[in-house]
Amino acid sequence: EVKAQLAILENYMGDKAPVVKEGAVGSGDIYYGEYEYVMTITTKDMHGNDNVYSMYFNQTKVGEKTEYDDDRNAPSGSVDFEFEEEFEINGVLVSGENVYTLDGRKENETETEDGKTETESSYKLKVKKSESEYIVFEQSFEEEAGESEQEYSYKIYVDGRCVKEFSLEFENELNESEIEMTTIEDGNFFTVSYESEIVNGKERIKAEVTKDGKIVEVIITVEGSGTEEDPYRHIYKYGEIEDVDYDD
Repeated sequence: EVKAQLAILENYMGDKAPVVKEGAVGSGDIYYGEYEYVMTITTKDMHGNDNVYSMYFNQTKVGEKTEYDDDRNAPSGSVDFEFEEEFEINGVLVSGENVYTLDGRKENETETEDGKTETESSYKLKVKKSESEYIVFEQSFEEEAGESEQEYSYKIYVDGRCVKEFSLEFENELNESEIEMTTIEDGNFFTVSYESEIVNGKERIKAEVTKDGKIVEVIITVEGSGTEEDPYRHIYKYGEIEDVDYDD
């Protein structure tokens, strides 16, 4: 079962990780003139096929705040500060031929301290299929020198009751990567964490699966170059060796 869950997590790693792009709606788009911005999220399924979700929206600034490290109201003599702005969002989410209404909030934050800048952007959206069936979706992006973090989560509601929760977190710092996936459905809690680092020129993976209160942990060393002649090999802590095709 650990191998099966690793395969799911590997689906989110490398070139299969979600790709998020945001910008102005182009003049050739059918929503041009109705909405000002579009965010496109592209994910890949287990077979490498693209799943594309497009969020078209307008945003209205509802507040902003700037704070300086010395509590002064002017930037003179101060370089450390924190700036926040908040927007209301209204629009539609397009998935294939399906179109859903959405509304929510967006927050941007920039913090500068000791010459280092950290930026964070977050969304909380309610995507409606009907008044009684909807999804509450949240995502955030955080970046500073040498580090980045992304979080995605959603809750599915039917007749006002949450029937499923899902969250996915990514962290990257220099030569280390971490990913954690959690699902809660029908009262069952399931989580998988995956930490990867380079040790002596080889990728070392620590995986942990938690299900029904039980925890399974395994240490894996990855060898091979990933070519047909020299495929990747997972060497497990207990000695099992498995050839892996990451493109399957």
